[in-house]
Amino acid sequence: MAETVEYFIDNDANHYLLMRYLIAIDHLVGARIWLFDDNYNLLAASNIGADVDAAAKEHGKSNSSKPDVAAQADLIPRFEYTSRLAQEIKSGTVSYHVNKILDDIYEGGTVRSQVYHPYFKQQVMLVGIPYGSRSGHKGAILLAEPMSGFGGILRNIYIFTAIVGLIALIISLFMVQRLTRLIVQPLVAMKDATVAIANGNYSVKVSVNGADEVAELGMAINHLSEELSSYLGKLARMEKTRRDFVANVSHELRTPITIIRGYIEIIQDNLNDPGADGDVNKRYCELISKETQRLERLVRALLDISRLQASDKLTPAEVEALPMADIIRSVAEQLNVKASPKHITIDLQLQEGCRIYGNGDQMVQLALILGDNAIKYSPEGSFVRYETKMLEDG
Repeated sequence: MAETVEYFIDNDANHYLLMRYLIAIDHLVGARIWLFDDNYNLLAASNIGADVDAAAKEHGKSNSSKPDVAAQADLIPRFEYTSRLAQEIKSGTVSYHVNKILDDIYEGGTVRSQVYHPYFKQQVMLVGIPYGSRSGHKGAILLAEPMSGFGGILRNIYIFTAIVGLIALIISLFMVQRLTRLIVQPLVAMKDATVAIANGNYSVKVSVNGADEVAELGMAINHLSEELSSYLGKLARMEKTRRDFVANVSHELRTPITIIRGYIEIIQDNLNDPGADGDVNKRYCELISKETQRLERLVRALLDISRLQASDKLTPAEVEALPMADIIRSVAEQLNVKASPKHITIDLQLQEGCRIYGNGDQMVQLALILGDNAIKYSPEGSFVRYETKMLEDG
């Protein structure tokens, strides 16, 4: 703009063209334009609402608030507003402020200031720049905008900021609600699942989605439920086994005790009878001794079971390499007495040199139990086979 004004001034161009240019800039930026020379004299001032409308009415054209930049230069009158404003600037209340601003502009600076405008009857914002820098400063250009215009702009900014803030708040609330739902709902489901597990419902499962920390917590709860269900199942089976074992042991212990008590009563009766046969008492004493030994074996078996439950494996002192062929032969010889009445044959297919590490008494007891059960449930005339062989992996 400064270069264009300098062009008009340097070439002594048509003053009306300069004024029409200022009016066009006025309409474009929405600010009044004051053009001064280098001696504080006002050369021109745009006034869309006064001079241009007056020119349009004078020449019979439509009344418009827009500058008629296409009009003939000689159709724009001599500017009454410019002359009146020049007198007010020199003699009015704005003289000091304008002259001070012009001093700063003449020194080559760009000035922004706020003064009272006599035409607008209100405070205006002035922005001033020099022109004619290529050949020395020849004057100043001032742009004046009423502060009420800034108030409208600020009001629009406030309204726009409020609308944007409201929209951002709504979006934030929606996102927070969604994130809360994504995080809180799984946690509530996990809480309900843990309460159900605490109440004994181990079949409850937590729905797991994703691979974040919340999903890992859900998988841990599901794993805990499965482990507790498996563990309690094992406990239930162990409890059933314990009850069955106690019932069987009680029966096994009751039988020899009953027998022993009966033999003792018979011996006591014989002792009170002077004519009783002493050989009978001797025979009953032998039977009592056998039942006592049987009772001792049962008690020892109970102790062995307790020891095995207290420790999952034998101590090194209790473990030795056992010749399985010799053990099976010894067991078969003992079982022949029970197998003969049923005409059951004990078939041995033994691999010599086959050894197993363990406790000798427990291995004999195991072989006896297996053989005794086989003979008990096998039909007459059948056979029971013991077979040992070394596996490929030793």
